[in-house]
Amino acid sequence: MELEDFRNKATLAARQRTAREKDLTSKIEVLVKLEAEQVKRVAEAGASLASLEEQRHETEAKAQQHTEREQRITAELEALRESSAAQVKRIAEATEESRQLASQEARLQKEEEARQQAENEERERTAALRLAQAEAETTRRTQQEEQSLAELEALRSRAEQESILRQENRTTTQQRN
Repeated sequence: MELEDFRNKATLAARQRTAREKDLTSKIEVLVKLEAEQVKRVAEAGASLASLEEQRHETEAKAQQHTEREQRITAELEALRESSAAQVKRIAEATEESRQLASQEARLQKEEEARQQAENEERERTAALRLAQAEAETTRRTQQEEQSLAELEALRSRAEQESILRQENRTTTQQRN
């Protein structure tokens, strides 16, 4: 019986060893599968990490581009604001200059009208003075001519009287002769 017991024990031990071996083999297979899955997950995580890293780089590059674009747009807007302010200033200056020129033109026009009126009045005074002088000269000449005519008439009358007297004297002298 002992041998049988021993065989039974040995068989039991062999069965138990075989069962443990199967159990260990099964556990090893499970661990190998888990390891393969873990390796696969690590590889996937690595690929995912690389993809995420690539996406992060792309996002950073896009963010940098957006920042640069925003800075360019901000600079352009500032330049436009400055240009607009300068243009508004130039328009205000041009408007003021135009107002001043219009005011100056109106003043010069009034001055020119006053000058022309003064010239016209001076011409009229000069013309009136010349007319008065011409009339005075005409009156003086007329008086001189009338005086000359009166003197000539007096001379003619005296000459006629002298001629008549001479004729009478001749006639008288002839009658006496």
